[in-house]
Amino acid sequence: MENSLLIAMIGLIISGAGAVFTGVGVYFTRKTIEKSTEIHERQMNAEIFMKYAERYESVMNNFPEDAFDCRLSSKSLPRESREITVSVLKYLNLCSEEYYLWKKKYIADEVWGIWERELIRTLRSALLMREWPKLKEEFDSYKEFQAFVEDQQKDVISKERSIIHNIDRENAQNQQQVIIIGQNQK
Repeated sequence: MENSLLIAMIGLIISGAGAVFTGVGVYFTRKTIEKSTEIHERQMNAEIFMKYAERYESVMNNFPEDAFDCRLSSKSLPRESREITVSVLKYLNLCSEEYYLWKKKYIADEVWGIWERELIRTLRSALLMREWPKLKEEFDSYKEFQAFVEDQQKDVISKERSIIHNIDRENAQNQQQVIIIGQNQK
């Protein structure tokens, strides 16, 4: 009987050790898979970033020279042209794809953050403010991107309206002063 009890205890010990080793193996397998997934995601983000950087460079290299500088500033706008409109459309298509990838979590927030700052600055430029109404319906199939563009531009529109309102008020005050001066001179 002692032999069978000993054999049963040895069996339990072996069984317990097997469960511990299995648990440790599952833990390390899980950690390995998590690390591999993280590395894969980082590689994918790097590849996407590099691919879109290439496309961005191509779009910018083909941007009309007279419009290139004013896309990020308030420099005087070049005359309207089909070439400028098409270049802005190509830029916006690229940006809408980046926006889509970010929204669907295919790219990291850190990558999107780099792109977003430049995109917002460009969307608020006088050039994009002029071109967007012509191009808006090109994005009818992606209403979320349309809303993003318009949200970025509405702050600029509000500020411009405020400036125009202040100028109109100053002009009205100046006109009243001229009328009063004219009446006093009679």
